[in-house]
Amino acid sequence: MSSTAYTDPNSLLEEHARRRPDKVFVESVDQGERITFGAFESLTRRFAQFLAREGVRAGDRISVLADNAIAPLVVFWGALRSGVIVNPINVEIREQHVGRILRDVAPALVFHGPQHAALAAETGGATWIPLGAWRAPAPGGDDLFARLRTVPEAALAVRPARGDWSCLNYTSGTTDVPKGAIWTHEAYYAMSESTIDRLELGEVDTILDYRHFSWSSPQILSIGPAMLTGATLVLARHFSCAATIPGQRRLGSIGRPTLNMRVRLLDDDGREVGPGEDGEMVVSGRQMASAYWQGPGQLVPIPQDGFPTGDLARRDEDGYLPDAGRTSSSREASTSPHSRPRTACLSTPTWPTRRPSASRTRSTARCWASPRCGRGGARRRRSSASTAPRGSRPSRCRRPC
Repeated sequence: MSSTAYTDPNSLLEEHARRRPDKVFVESVDQGERITFGAFESLTRRFAQFLAREGVRAGDRISVLADNAIAPLVVFWGALRSGVIVNPINVEIREQHVGRILRDVAPALVFHGPQHAALAAETGGATWIPLGAWRAPAPGGDDLFARLRTVPEAALAVRPARGDWSCLNYTSGTTDVPKGAIWTHEAYYAMSESTIDRLELGEVDTILDYRHFSWSSPQILSIGPAMLTGATLVLARHFSCAATIPGQRRLGSIGRPTLNMRVRLLDDDGREVGPGEDGEMVVSGRQMASAYWQGPGQLVPIPQDGFPTGDLARRDEDGYLPDAGRTSSSREASTSPHSRPRTACLSTPTWPTRRPSASRTRSTARCWASPRCGRGGARRRRSSASTAPRGSRPSRCRRPC
Protein backbone atom coordinates (compact mmCIF):
# COMPACT_ATOMS: atom_id res chain seq x y z
CA MET A 1 0.00 0.00 0.00
CA SER A 2 1.28 3.45 -0.94
CA SER A 3 1.99 6.17 1.61
CA THR A 4 0.52 9.67 1.62
CA ALA A 5 3.14 11.29 3.87
CA TYR A 6 4.82 14.57 2.99
CA THR A 7 6.93 17.13 4.85
CA ASP A 8 8.36 20.17 3.08
CA PRO A 9 12.15 20.74 3.07
CA ASN A 10 11.95 23.78 5.35
CA SER A 11 10.08 21.91 8.06
CA LEU A 12 12.48 18.96 7.76
CA LEU A 13 15.61 21.06 8.26
CA GLU A 14 14.10 23.20 10.98
CA GLU A 15 13.17 20.06 12.91
CA HIS A 16 16.65 18.56 12.47
CA ALA A 17 18.27 21.79 13.66
CA ARG A 18 16.03 21.78 16.73
CA ARG A 19 16.44 18.10 17.63
CA ARG A 20 20.02 17.31 16.53
CA PRO A 21 21.91 20.59 15.86
CA ASP A 22 25.36 19.14 16.62
CA LYS A 23 24.99 15.86 14.75
CA VAL A 24 27.02 15.51 11.54
CA PHE A 25 24.74 15.63 8.52
CA VAL A 26 27.27 15.48 5.65
CA GLU A 27 30.89 14.36 5.69
CA SER A 28 32.96 14.93 2.56
CA VAL A 29 35.84 12.47 2.49
CA ASP A 30 37.78 14.12 -0.33
CA GLN A 31 37.64 17.58 1.23
CA GLY A 32 38.15 16.28 4.78
CA GLU A 33 35.15 18.34 5.92
CA ARG A 34 31.92 17.77 7.78
CA ILE A 35 28.89 19.89 8.57
CA THR A 36 26.26 19.52 11.28
CA PHE A 37 22.51 19.76 10.85
CA GLY A 38 22.51 23.07 12.70
CA ALA A 39 25.15 24.66 10.47
CA PHE A 40 23.56 23.19 7.33
CA GLU A 41 20.16 24.59 8.24
CA SER A 42 21.65 28.04 8.78
CA LEU A 43 23.59 28.05 5.48
CA THR A 44 20.70 26.78 3.38
CA ARG A 45 18.37 29.32 4.98
CA ARG A 46 20.80 32.12 4.13
CA PHE A 47 21.13 30.76 0.61
CA ALA A 48 17.34 30.83 0.19
CA GLN A 49 17.37 34.47 1.36
CA PHE A 50 20.22 35.17 -1.06
CA LEU A 51 18.19 33.83 -3.98
CA ALA A 52 15.30 36.10 -3.05
CA ARG A 53 17.69 39.07 -2.84
CA GLU A 54 18.95 38.22 -6.35
CA GLY A 55 15.40 38.22 -7.69
CA VAL A 56 15.12 34.43 -8.06
CA ARG A 57 11.58 33.44 -7.09
CA ALA A 58 9.70 30.22 -6.45
CA GLY A 59 9.30 28.34 -9.73
CA ASP A 60 12.44 29.87 -11.26
CA ARG A 61 15.39 27.62 -12.10
CA ILE A 62 19.03 27.47 -11.05
CA SER A 63 21.78 25.06 -12.11
CA VAL A 64 24.73 23.77 -10.12
CA LEU A 65 27.86 22.40 -11.76
CA ALA A 66 30.37 21.06 -9.23
CA ASP A 67 32.00 17.93 -7.86
CA ASN A 68 30.57 16.09 -4.88
CA ALA A 69 31.10 18.24 -1.81
CA ILE A 70 29.23 20.04 0.94
CA ALA A 71 29.02 23.39 -0.89
CA PRO A 72 26.87 22.21 -3.84
CA LEU A 73 24.55 20.38 -1.43
CA VAL A 74 23.96 23.70 0.31
CA VAL A 75 22.84 25.06 -3.06
CA PHE A 76 20.74 21.95 -3.75
CA TRP A 77 18.79 22.00 -0.48
CA GLY A 78 18.72 25.79 -0.22
CA ALA A 79 17.00 25.97 -3.60
CA LEU A 80 14.46 23.32 -2.56
CA ARG A 81 13.76 25.26 0.63
CA SER A 82 13.01 28.40 -1.38
CA GLY A 83 10.71 26.68 -3.89
CA VAL A 84 13.23 27.24 -6.68
CA ILE A 85 13.71 24.39 -9.18
CA VAL A 86 17.26 23.00 -8.88
CA ASN A 87 19.07 21.48 -11.85
CA PRO A 88 22.22 19.61 -10.76
CA ILE A 89 24.45 18.81 -13.75
CA ASN A 90 26.82 15.86 -13.87
CA VAL A 91 30.32 17.27 -14.33
CA GLU A 92 31.47 14.04 -16.01
CA ILE A 93 29.26 14.28 -19.10
CA ARG A 94 30.46 15.73 -22.39
CA GLU A 95 30.89 19.48 -22.58
CA GLN A 96 28.52 19.83 -25.53
CA HIS A 97 25.82 18.14 -23.44
CA VAL A 98 26.41 20.61 -20.59
CA GLY A 99 25.86 23.49 -23.00
CA ARG A 100 22.69 21.92 -24.36
CA ILE A 101 21.31 21.31 -20.87
CA LEU A 102 21.98 24.89 -19.81
CA ARG A 103 20.32 26.26 -22.93
CA ASP A 104 17.26 24.03 -22.36
CA VAL A 105 16.97 24.83 -18.66
CA ALA A 106 17.64 28.57 -19.08
CA PRO A 107 18.61 29.01 -15.42
CA ALA A 108 18.51 32.37 -13.70
CA LEU A 109 21.83 31.59 -11.98
CA VAL A 110 24.55 28.95 -12.38
CA PHE A 111 26.67 27.98 -9.37
CA HIS A 112 29.95 26.32 -10.31
CA GLY A 113 33.20 24.86 -9.09
CA PRO A 114 36.57 26.37 -10.05
CA GLN A 115 37.17 24.08 -13.03
CA HIS A 116 33.88 24.85 -14.78
CA ALA A 117 34.00 28.62 -15.32
CA ALA A 118 35.09 28.16 -18.96
CA LEU A 119 31.61 26.86 -19.79
CA ALA A 120 29.99 30.19 -18.95
CA ALA A 121 29.65 31.10 -22.63
CA GLU A 122 27.23 28.19 -23.08
CA THR A 123 24.45 29.59 -20.87
CA GLY A 124 22.96 32.30 -23.02
CA GLY A 125 23.55 35.13 -20.59
CA ALA A 126 22.87 33.51 -17.21
CA THR A 127 24.93 34.83 -14.30
CA TRP A 128 27.64 32.44 -13.09
CA ILE A 129 28.62 32.49 -9.42
CA PRO A 130 31.66 30.55 -8.11
CA LEU A 131 30.92 28.44 -5.07
CA GLY A 132 34.17 28.90 -3.24
CA ALA A 133 34.86 27.15 0.07
CA TRP A 134 32.08 27.19 2.63
CA ARG A 135 34.56 27.23 5.55
CA ALA A 136 37.19 29.57 4.11
CA PRO A 137 38.24 32.24 6.65
CA ALA A 138 38.58 34.83 3.87
CA PRO A 139 36.69 33.68 0.75
CA GLY A 140 36.95 35.58 -2.51
CA GLY A 141 34.61 38.53 -2.85
CA ASP A 142 32.69 36.96 -5.73
CA ASP A 143 32.33 33.56 -4.10
CA LEU A 144 28.89 32.45 -2.99
CA PHE A 145 29.88 31.88 0.60
CA ALA A 146 31.48 35.32 0.84
CA ARG A 147 28.14 36.78 -0.26
CA LEU A 148 26.20 34.64 2.20
CA ARG A 149 28.08 36.28 5.06
CA THR A 150 26.22 39.49 4.29
CA VAL A 151 22.79 37.81 4.31
CA PRO A 152 21.00 38.35 7.62
CA GLU A 153 19.62 35.46 9.67
CA ALA A 154 15.88 35.41 9.09
CA ALA A 155 13.15 32.79 9.10
CA LEU A 156 11.78 31.51 5.81
CA ALA A 157 8.09 31.91 5.12
CA VAL A 158 8.11 29.65 2.05
CA ARG A 159 6.69 26.16 2.46
CA PRO A 160 6.88 24.30 -0.88
CA ALA A 161 3.63 22.44 -1.56
CA ARG A 162 3.32 18.85 -2.69
CA GLY A 163 2.66 19.77 -6.32
CA ASP A 164 5.41 22.40 -6.67
CA TRP A 165 8.35 21.54 -8.90
CA SER A 166 11.55 20.47 -7.14
CA CYS A 167 14.34 18.80 -9.18
CA LEU A 168 15.11 18.87 -12.88
CA ASN A 169 17.48 15.95 -13.54
CA TYR A 170 19.03 14.82 -16.80
CA THR A 171 20.14 11.38 -17.92
CA SER A 172 23.87 10.74 -18.14
CA GLY A 173 24.31 11.39 -21.86
CA THR A 174 26.93 8.64 -22.17
CA THR A 175 25.22 6.94 -25.13
CA ASP A 176 22.57 9.44 -26.25
CA VAL A 177 21.51 13.07 -25.90
CA PRO A 178 20.64 13.71 -22.22
CA LYS A 179 16.91 13.92 -21.46
CA GLY A 180 15.50 15.99 -18.61
CA ALA A 181 12.74 14.86 -16.25
CA ILE A 182 11.12 17.03 -13.61
CA TRP A 183 9.73 15.94 -10.23
CA THR A 184 7.33 17.53 -7.79
CA HIS A 185 8.26 17.94 -4.13
CA GLU A 186 5.88 15.14 -3.25
CA ALA A 187 7.47 12.78 -5.78
CA TYR A 188 10.96 13.56 -4.46
CA TYR A 189 9.76 12.90 -0.91
CA ALA A 190 8.03 9.68 -1.97
CA MET A 191 11.14 8.33 -3.75
CA SER A 192 13.22 8.84 -0.62
CA GLU A 193 10.49 7.44 1.59
CA SER A 194 10.38 4.24 -0.50
CA THR A 195 14.10 3.66 0.12
CA ILE A 196 13.68 4.30 3.85
CA ASP A 197 10.82 1.83 4.02
CA ARG A 198 12.61 -0.91 2.06
CA LEU A 199 15.91 -0.63 3.95
CA GLU A 200 14.58 0.39 7.37
CA LEU A 201 16.82 3.44 7.52
CA GLY A 202 16.86 5.65 10.59
CA GLU A 203 18.76 8.48 12.24
CA VAL A 204 21.39 6.14 13.71
CA ASP A 205 22.51 5.06 10.24
CA THR A 206 25.40 6.30 8.13
CA ILE A 207 25.02 6.22 4.33
CA LEU A 208 28.06 6.20 2.04
CA ASP A 209 27.77 7.22 -1.62
CA TYR A 210 30.42 8.09 -4.17
CA ARG A 211 28.18 8.77 -7.20
CA HIS A 212 27.61 12.31 -8.39
CA PHE A 213 24.72 13.99 -6.62
CA SER A 214 23.18 15.01 -9.96
CA TRP A 215 22.13 11.41 -10.58
CA SER A 216 18.61 10.47 -9.57
CA SER A 217 19.89 7.25 -7.98
CA PRO A 218 22.01 8.80 -5.18
CA GLN A 219 19.32 11.40 -4.59
CA ILE A 220 16.83 8.56 -4.09
CA LEU A 221 19.05 6.17 -2.16
CA SER A 222 21.28 8.48 -0.12
CA ILE A 223 20.75 12.24 -0.17
CA GLY A 224 16.98 12.26 0.28
CA PRO A 225 16.82 9.46 2.87
CA ALA A 226 19.53 11.14 4.98
CA MET A 227 17.48 14.34 5.00
CA LEU A 228 14.21 12.62 5.83
CA THR A 229 15.59 10.47 8.66
CA GLY A 230 18.41 12.52 10.18
CA ALA A 231 21.03 9.95 9.13
CA THR A 232 24.61 10.95 8.31
CA LEU A 233 25.59 11.12 4.62
CA VAL A 234 29.22 10.41 3.67
CA LEU A 235 30.32 11.51 0.19
CA ALA A 236 33.39 10.04 -1.51
CA ARG A 237 34.74 9.76 -5.05
CA HIS A 238 35.91 6.17 -5.30
CA PHE A 239 34.82 2.76 -4.10
CA SER A 240 36.74 -0.50 -4.24
CA CYS A 241 35.34 -3.81 -5.42
CA ALA A 242 37.40 -5.51 -2.74
CA ALA A 243 35.48 -3.71 -0.01
CA THR A 244 32.13 -5.29 -0.90
CA ILE A 245 30.86 -8.24 1.12
CA PRO A 246 29.09 -11.10 -0.67
CA GLY A 247 25.60 -11.88 0.56
CA GLN A 248 22.21 -12.99 -0.51
CA ARG A 249 21.18 -11.64 -3.90
CA ARG A 250 18.67 -12.41 -6.60
CA LEU A 251 20.77 -12.65 -9.73
CA GLY A 252 19.17 -11.36 -12.92
CA SER A 253 16.42 -9.53 -11.02
CA ILE A 254 15.75 -5.82 -10.76
CA GLY A 255 14.14 -6.38 -7.36
CA ARG A 256 10.66 -5.82 -5.98
CA PRO A 257 8.47 -2.70 -6.29
CA THR A 258 9.00 -0.24 -3.46
CA LEU A 259 6.50 1.50 -1.18
CA ASN A 260 5.37 4.21 -3.59
CA MET A 261 5.72 2.34 -6.87
CA ARG A 262 3.25 0.05 -8.63
CA VAL A 263 4.49 -2.26 -11.39
CA ARG A 264 2.13 -4.11 -13.72
CA LEU A 265 3.24 -6.66 -16.32
CA LEU A 266 1.03 -6.46 -19.42
CA ASP A 267 0.78 -8.52 -22.58
CA ASP A 268 0.36 -7.05 -26.09
CA ASP A 269 -3.39 -6.68 -25.50
CA GLY A 270 -2.95 -4.72 -22.25
CA ARG A 271 -3.91 -7.62 -19.96
CA GLU A 272 -1.89 -8.49 -16.86
CA VAL A 273 0.14 -11.66 -17.26
CA GLY A 274 0.35 -14.47 -14.74
CA PRO A 275 3.32 -15.48 -12.53
CA GLY A 276 6.30 -16.60 -14.58
CA GLU A 277 4.99 -15.06 -17.81
CA ASP A 278 6.78 -12.26 -19.66
CA GLY A 279 5.06 -8.89 -19.84
CA GLU A 280 5.96 -5.25 -20.45
CA MET A 281 6.60 -3.30 -17.26
CA VAL A 282 4.10 -0.47 -16.79
CA VAL A 283 4.94 1.66 -13.77
CA SER A 284 2.93 4.18 -11.75
CA GLY A 285 2.97 5.73 -8.30
CA ARG A 286 3.40 9.07 -6.61
CA GLN A 287 7.20 9.00 -6.88
CA MET A 288 7.07 9.21 -10.68
CA ALA A 289 8.55 12.14 -12.53
CA SER A 290 5.79 14.38 -13.89
CA ALA A 291 7.15 15.29 -17.31
CA TYR A 292 10.08 15.43 -19.68
CA TRP A 293 11.65 18.87 -19.83
CA GLN A 294 12.34 20.15 -23.34
CA GLY A 295 12.81 23.81 -22.50
CA PRO A 296 10.91 26.57 -20.65
CA GLY A 297 7.21 26.03 -21.18
CA GLN A 298 7.85 22.80 -23.11
CA LEU A 299 6.82 19.84 -20.97
CA VAL A 300 5.92 16.40 -22.30
CA PRO A 301 3.68 14.80 -19.65
CA ILE A 302 4.58 11.37 -18.32
CA PRO A 303 1.43 9.23 -17.90
CA GLN A 304 0.88 8.96 -14.17
CA ASP A 305 -1.66 6.14 -14.39
CA GLY A 306 0.76 3.83 -16.16
CA PHE A 307 4.03 4.49 -17.99
CA PRO A 308 4.99 1.74 -20.49
CA THR A 309 8.73 1.30 -20.10
CA GLY A 310 9.53 -1.00 -23.01
CA ASP A 311 11.21 -3.39 -20.54
CA LEU A 312 10.10 -6.99 -20.33
CA ALA A 313 10.02 -8.82 -17.00
CA ARG A 314 8.30 -11.70 -15.24
CA ARG A 315 7.21 -11.93 -11.61
CA ASP A 316 8.53 -14.87 -9.59
CA GLU A 317 6.92 -16.50 -6.59
CA ASP A 318 8.54 -14.01 -4.17
CA GLY A 319 7.48 -10.90 -6.10
CA TYR A 320 10.91 -10.24 -7.65
CA LEU A 321 11.07 -9.12 -11.27
CA PRO A 322 13.73 -10.91 -13.35
CA ASP A 323 14.71 -8.86 -16.40
CA ALA A 324 13.54 -10.46 -19.65
CA GLY A 325 14.89 -7.94 -22.17
CA ARG A 326 13.13 -5.29 -24.24
CA THR A 327 9.95 -5.34 -26.30
CA SER A 328 10.39 -5.49 -30.07
CA SER A 329 8.80 -2.05 -30.50
CA SER A 330 11.14 -0.47 -27.95
CA ARG A 331 14.17 -1.99 -29.64
CA GLU A 332 13.11 -0.35 -32.89
CA ALA A 333 12.37 2.96 -31.16
CA SER A 334 15.74 2.98 -29.41
CA THR A 335 17.42 3.82 -32.72
CA SER A 336 15.46 7.08 -32.92
CA PRO A 337 16.96 10.29 -31.46
CA HIS A 338 13.54 10.98 -29.98
CA SER A 339 13.28 7.72 -28.05
CA ARG A 340 12.39 8.10 -24.40
CA PRO A 341 14.76 7.14 -21.58
CA ARG A 342 14.29 3.94 -19.67
CA THR A 343 12.61 3.80 -16.30
CA ALA A 344 15.78 4.06 -14.27
CA CYS A 345 15.61 7.86 -14.54
CA LEU A 346 11.94 8.01 -13.61
CA SER A 347 11.57 6.23 -10.31
CA THR A 348 13.30 4.55 -7.43
CA PRO A 349 15.42 1.56 -8.41
CA THR A 350 13.88 -1.58 -6.91
CA TRP A 351 16.64 -3.16 -4.86
CA PRO A 352 16.45 -6.75 -3.66
CA THR A 353 17.30 -6.69 0.03
CA ARG A 354 17.54 -8.94 3.04
CA ARG A 355 15.65 -7.58 6.01
CA PRO A 356 17.78 -7.27 9.14
CA SER A 357 16.89 -9.47 12.06
CA ALA A 358 15.24 -7.81 15.02
CA SER A 359 18.24 -8.56 17.22
CA ARG A 360 20.78 -6.87 14.93
CA THR A 361 22.02 -3.50 16.08
CA ARG A 362 20.76 -0.49 14.13
CA SER A 363 24.06 1.37 14.46
CA THR A 364 25.35 0.17 11.09
CA ALA A 365 26.57 1.80 7.92
CA ARG A 366 24.69 1.66 4.61
CA CYS A 367 26.78 2.00 1.49
CA TRP A 368 25.67 2.74 -2.06
CA ALA A 369 28.42 2.33 -4.60
CA SER A 370 29.10 0.66 -7.88
CA PRO A 371 32.45 -1.15 -8.09
CA ARG A 372 34.69 0.10 -10.84
CA CYS A 373 34.36 -3.22 -12.63
CA GLY A 374 30.70 -2.41 -13.41
CA ARG A 375 29.19 -5.43 -11.67
CA GLY A 376 26.56 -3.29 -9.96
CA GLY A 377 26.18 -1.55 -6.63
CA ALA A 378 26.45 -2.92 -3.13
CA ARG A 379 24.56 -2.30 0.04
CA ARG A 380 27.16 -2.79 2.69
CA ARG A 381 26.30 -3.71 6.24
CA ARG A 382 28.41 -5.76 8.58
CA SER A 383 27.46 -9.09 7.08
CA SER A 384 25.26 -8.68 4.00
CA ALA A 385 25.07 -7.06 0.59
CA SER A 386 22.71 -6.99 -2.36
CA THR A 387 23.14 -6.15 -6.00
CA ALA A 388 21.85 -3.08 -7.80
CA PRO A 389 19.51 -3.23 -10.76
CA ARG A 390 21.12 -2.67 -14.12
CA GLY A 391 19.16 0.51 -14.73
CA SER A 392 20.72 2.27 -11.72
CA ARG A 393 24.34 1.40 -12.44
CA PRO A 394 26.84 4.07 -13.39
CA SER A 395 28.73 3.66 -16.65
CA ARG A 396 31.02 0.65 -16.90
CA CYS A 397 34.61 1.48 -16.02
CA ARG A 398 37.45 1.60 -18.49
CA ARG A 399 39.88 -0.38 -16.37
CA PRO A 400 39.68 -3.55 -14.29
CA CYS A 401 39.53 -3.55 -10.50
